[in-house]
Amino acid sequence: MGAPVILTRATGQVGALAAALGAQGHEVLLFPALEVGPLSDAEPLRAMLGRLESFGLAIFVSPNAIEATFAQLDRPWPEEVALAVMGPGSLAALAARGIATPGYRIFTPSDEEGEEGYARYDSESLYGELERSSATGGPILIFKGNGGRTWLAEALLAAGAAVTTVQCYERSRGRPDTAARAKLSAWIAERRVVQLVVSSSEGLHNLVGLVEEVAGPGARGWLFSQRLLTGHSRIAQNATALGFTQAEICGQGDSQLIEALK
Repeated sequence: MGAPVILTRATGQVGALAAALGAQGHEVLLFPALEVGPLSDAEPLRAMLGRLESFGLAIFVSPNAIEATFAQLDRPWPEEVALAVMGPGSLAALAARGIATPGYRIFTPSDEEGEEGYARYDSESLYGELERSSATGGPILIFKGNGGRTWLAEALLAAGAAVTTVQCYERSRGRPDTAARAKLSAWIAERRVVQLVVSSSEGLHNLVGLVEEVAGPGARGWLFSQRLLTGHSRIAQNATALGFTQAEICGQGDSQLIEALK
């Protein structure tokens, strides 16, 4: 079996993936580099949900955004308000809440493979789908966490849309527990070869800082030499710019990740 796998997603979002990898014989370390939590003040979100009908399209940047938003929604989603999501995980999150085509109009990037050899599920591909469908005119509401990329909102504004963004959850730096920190420290001391799974650029930068906390600045050399897997070309590019020498794109979705880790 391959080298141990370090999963850096937020706590509570990696259970199924960790179990699947464990069943294949992988040693898995849960080392969250990013945490996702509820808003300290949800009133602005609830107020925006009260006037959903004033928007023609609502965009959810992630499954986290869907979960956090619907936790505050106290009525059915209005059928006249179209929805847009980045990929299969978000489509599944909507379907779990009874929102699917043909009852609702939902935009999502194509699952056709592009030049990179895999389907892209990101802001750029979603914008392309909205543009092809003439759905960039607005008014548009974007549900997102604090911080994060602003590319999609800026592109829609440039296209003439009236864009409103609302924060629906809070992201913060990960807090790996004592046992996880101790195991990582031991692996670094032993110069173990591992495989890293990273799902956001913010988590990537947090990971570098957390590794330095665990084992000092000298641990960067060890970290940057490890194989890093991600579903986004942008994250792979950011990793390479930081100094990682084995940043690979495996496509999005746990099944593709599991296949790449075999």
